[in-house]
Amino acid sequence: MQLIMRKLRRPPRPGRAAVVVSDGFLSTRGVFARVKDELLTQFSLHTIVRLPKGVFVPYTPIATNILFFDRSHPTDTVWFYEIPGPSDRQTYSKTKPFRLDELSDCISWWNSRCENSHAWQVPVSDIRDRDYDLDIINPSRAKNLIHDHPVDILRSIETEVSKIAELVARLKATFAPEHFACVASAPLRHIGDFLRLRKDFINIDDSQKYSLLTVQLHARGIRPREEKSGSDIKTKKQQIVRTGEVVVAEIDAKLGGFGLVPPGCSGAIVSSHYFVYELDTSIVNPGFFEWWLRSGIPEQLIQPYVKGATNYAAIRQHHFPLLQLRLPESVEVQQQLALGLDALQTEVDGLKQVQLETISQLEALLPSSLNKTFKGEL
Repeated sequence: MQLIMRKLRRPPRPGRAAVVVSDGFLSTRGVFARVKDELLTQFSLHTIVRLPKGVFVPYTPIATNILFFDRSHPTDTVWFYEIPGPSDRQTYSKTKPFRLDELSDCISWWNSRCENSHAWQVPVSDIRDRDYDLDIINPSRAKNLIHDHPVDILRSIETEVSKIAELVARLKATFAPEHFACVASAPLRHIGDFLRLRKDFINIDDSQKYSLLTVQLHARGIRPREEKSGSDIKTKKQQIVRTGEVVVAEIDAKLGGFGLVPPGCSGAIVSSHYFVYELDTSIVNPGFFEWWLRSGIPEQLIQPYVKGATNYAAIRQHHFPLLQLRLPESVEVQQQLALGLDALQTEVDGLKQVQLETISQLEALLPSSLNKTFKGEL
């Protein structure tokens, strides 16, 4: 995905692409969230077509999607279109594959878009609130379930429960303690060993436009906020942040107001109430460090340094580098740990998604039973 995005940045503009991705890409956070942030900020991700399961059988049974995006403008709204599965059988196979004519309704809808039982739209602000989870269930699906027979709903629940058991088994394998044991024996190091405070301020030009960012609390990441004209920015002395740097909010640090700058926020400005640190990647892997930021431990460690009145209690720029973490000596080992945690996040997100589907089926079970009972159809 990153390679395709890089190619689209080259002239001529606007470039466009359609890319097949798995459900895992849509739901996974961590490193993938940064890629999706860049996709939404620097490209127009205008449509996601959700394909039925088994489209690529026998090569893979994984559920897939087609992402359509271009370089016309940043994303404001994403349209979703869900292709229904086959009506005459449970799934696709090598002898009965997915057919082109099953896309006909989607093709007809493409140039005259409206919300219906298969199509819905989601504002980009809602996607950012979901921490860039694009695995969004068709809102009309649960409503339609009440028209299904209770026995069919129960069969679907049985299928989902078996999926949950399978995902839990995969979670156990992913979360094997030996994969992470090296952290316990790693030496404690001050993060100041690999953070360098940067104080490069610029003067705001009233005739220029500048991107602002939001540092979310509880280490939930940094995301774009808005674009402002220099004439509307009161504080004329600002700092420009770059991808991979660490930004710490002077006042909100006590609430986990810190994070790594994602590609979509590179070039944004912050005031002097934010501390900006460069990360020495020869000592620490950015992915590993970001997982540590999200662990809740830094938020606890920073509390003794918070001083001042309740609403304005803050830290100083030299306090954050005093925090310590257990850091394996090898950057390669750190990277493998980060990838392991990314994989764990993927499995957790997958399990949550299956549980959500199961909940929607359970909620439809009683209304379906009542509907069929009083229609005399049971």
